[in-house]
Amino acid sequence: MSLKLKVCGLRDDANFREVALLNLDFLGLIFISSSSRCIELEQAVRLAQIDRGKTLLTGLFQNQDSKFICEVVQEARLDCVQIYGEKTTAKELKSLLPQLRVLKAVTATSLLTAESKSVDYFLVDNEQGGSGVKFDWDLLSEYKGDTPLLIAGGIGPDDAYAVRKLVEENPMVQGVDVSSKFELSVCLKDAAKIKSFKDQLAY
Repeated sequence: MSLKLKVCGLRDDANFREVALLNLDFLGLIFISSSSRCIELEQAVRLAQIDRGKTLLTGLFQNQDSKFICEVVQEARLDCVQIYGEKTTAKELKSLLPQLRVLKAVTATSLLTAESKSVDYFLVDNEQGGSGVKFDWDLLSEYKGDTPLLIAGGIGPDDAYAVRKLVEENPMVQGVDVSSKFELSVCLKDAAKIKSFKDQLAY
């Protein structure tokens, strides 16, 4: 089984091109102004022109309205969005852009009552998304839904075995989201570490 791998927080053209060659499942661009990895729309439009094969270009948004999100999706040619907060729902976005894939960010506790309609994946993180800290993976055992999960939060190069073990225990976990633990500096990803991790996730 090959787990899905999402790398978030890219900004540099050459680095994006290098990571895109790894044929990952998702590459994430952050449009949240409070994030140190936030990207300007002009930069995102430029990155979208780089060949990435079948990798889904994903925009991250937090409590931004659907009109703004849709404008960014169309200008930056995003395949997918990852939404935080409750201002915009997956259902609303798909009513405007039916082909759009939507990841809904939740915590392990809010996951149990989260609205799954029109959500392609729940991305499960800790209370402060982007903090680089793991949440308690044992909480996922309580999830009985049928929307697949991606897990995020502090996952690093040495966690491949633990992720595989988690998937064996909870098959609804279908992939991971990584960022800061695979960086040489902010927004500059270590492609060699990402490739090694991807290879270790495949089994």
